Amino acid sequence: MADRLQAPPELTSDGMARVPSLIRAGKLAEAQDVLRLRLADAPDDSDAHYQLGVIAHRRLDPVTAHDHFRRATRGRPDNAALRWNMASMSRLAGDAEGALGALTELLALEPGHARGHAELAGILDLLGRHGAAVSHARQAALLARASSDELTEIADRLLALDCASEAAACAARALEIDPKSLVARLSAANAHAMQGDSAGAVARYRAILADHPAVPAVLDNLGLVLLEQGALVEAGHCFHRSLRLRRGRPLNEPADAYADIPAVAAPSTASSRMVMHRLVHDLGQIEHLRHRELLPGSFDHVAGAYRALIGRLGRAADDMTGFDLAPADLASIGPWHDRLVRLDATGWRDQPAVNPSLDAAGIEDRWDAANPHIVTVDGLLTGEALEALRRFCLNSTIWFEAKGAGYLGAYMKDGFNDPLLLRIVEELRQRLPGILGRHTLRKMWAYSYAAGMHGINPHADFAAVNVNFWITPDSANLDPDSGGLIVYPKPVPAGWSFRDYNAAPADRIYEFLGPARAAGIRIPYRQNRAVIFDSGLIHETDRFRFAPGHDNRRINITCLFGGR
Repeated sequence: MADRLQAPPELTSDGMARVPSLIRAGKLAEAQDVLRLRLADAPDDSDAHYQLGVIAHRRLDPVTAHDHFRRATRGRPDNAALRWNMASMSRLAGDAEGALGALTELLALEPGHARGHAELAGILDLLGRHGAAVSHARQAALLARASSDELTEIADRLLALDCASEAAACAARALEIDPKSLVARLSAANAHAMQGDSAGAVARYRAILADHPAVPAVLDNLGLVLLEQGALVEAGHCFHRSLRLRRGRPLNEPADAYADIPAVAAPSTASSRMVMHRLVHDLGQIEHLRHRELLPGSFDHVAGAYRALIGRLGRAADDMTGFDLAPADLASIGPWHDRLVRLDATGWRDQPAVNPSLDAAGIEDRWDAANPHIVTVDGLLTGEALEALRRFCLNSTIWFEAKGAGYLGAYMKDGFNDPLLLRIVEELRQRLPGILGRHTLRKMWAYSYAAGMHGINPHADFAAVNVNFWITPDSANLDPDSGGLIVYPKPVPAGWSFRDYNAAPADRIYEFLGPARAAGIRIPYRQNRAVIFDSGLIHETDRFRFAPGHDNRRINITCLFGGR
């Protein structure tokens, strides 16, 4: 929605004919001068305010754009397109309530606006009003006109709301109109996957790839379904290729590997959006790799660019607040930013990764006796596996996602799928069949925290069983009595949506916990310690105090098995 402005066709003030062509040519300042002259004579001219809104949108200033679109409505109170644009800008600015208001006004003017209902569904879901969101998404499906693109957008909205059967029907209608539409074919495959038809979904994804072999979203989704089927190695191949298509091949990869993909290509996902803690992490990793001569000397220049950028921003850029980098700044860190520069693969083959000395039967007995289900396991991995996993995490440039609390995430589709990790998953299922044997891996990720950060808020996960373990040496932990995990003996209610239990504000979760909050089970941090527990239990990162430095970052790994 945010990238699609609608142009009100009736805005045709005299003397404005050249402005759109100036904007298309990128001559924004010249267009703005013309518009200011127009507003000097007619301060409420709707045409001028609309075009100034377009310019502000081009300049990534959604707040100013929204203001101009709103002022344009004074002369065009019945114009629905302006409300659409206001909603788009509110959403870009993170103002969900503003988007809600604009879309409500739009639908009051045009009750049959299918896309308006679909976008309102997304906003309502964001605001936690799931039932109303589903109602508007279904209304959008009923109102959709004979447009494959529109039907596909609505299908995707229904999928996001877990309305798989309605989404499948919408996608099928889109394919009747345009059988070759890539996005419609993808939506149909996604609907089959959500409905539990994994074989049908896999067949559809593979058919798409036969025609379009270089679409990362198709590879990623195929990989996820293969995970659910337990085909870890094949899923990994999908993620490997998708990652390189999006972020380029690493410099240390042989030239004949993925030869059809350029090395360290400029990825389509590159964004100027940044947070300070991501800049600090990336500089620390560049320095770490250069010190070990794992990057070429040319990256000394990139490190210098990072230092200069961090120095210029200083305290003006809060660690947790996003900001847009100027084009010149983005270009200066371009050889690194959002690229797969190095992948320090472990090359793990057939040797054991999980500690052979683990008392598997004892672990399962403790699990069966525990109420709620939660067990702690020390010495999870062999020494060789632990060290290899540490090198992989410290030396691989896979930490692309900056999280709101200040930590960074690495995910399976973005490179966190080394054969060693897949080996650990398979061995855990084999060694602990009573806990994990009937559950396939659903997701896996790692989080990396710097000294002085806060961890994850209280939440639950969608899976059946969580396996969470830590790999940073104990010497980095400055408070051995903390630094781990708190698990509360209270599961989330069955009626809560994923957003309710996974992304709700901490205060709401604490209110739900009530007296159970005081009964939280605190598991202190230890290297190579795992905590295995029922995914429905509310849990959060304990307070922690680790030493500074890239090698001392607190790294935890989470594996989610099965479904609730």
